[in-house]
Amino acid sequence: MMAVNYYYIAEGSPYRIYINLDEQIMYVFKNNELYKTYPVSGGKKNSPSPTGE
Repeated sequence: MMAVNYYYIAEGSPYRIYINLDEQIMYVFKNNELYKTYPVSGGKKNSPSPTGE
């Protein structure tokens, strides 16, 4: 399985989001410190969820 990870950063915001689909966890950082984690899903192998921007 290939690791699929995504970082989302909004200009001027203290928040950064890191999504690790292998772990099925979304990490939310505030001012570069871990703030919260959430479970996520990437869909099924034969019908994966589309990735956003």
